[in-house]
Amino acid sequence: MAGVELEFAVFTREPFGFQRIAGEAGRLRRLGMTLRAIGAALGVDEKTVRNALRRPSQTDAHWDG
Repeated sequence: MAGVELEFAVFTREPFGFQRIAGEAGRLRRLGMTLRAIGAALGVDEKTVRNALRRPSQTDAHWDG
């Protein structure tokens, strides 16, 4: 049998901001913090926090600051 060489590119990207903070934002929200306070603590705006809490987490990854 003859071998066939395959070559392909693998692209990676950083997660979106809301994906990066989702775990920590959820934890802080359960502690009773406001969206604005969570955003200030994590260095993002209130809208990013809202998106992180609204969308289901695809991984168990947590914010690594």
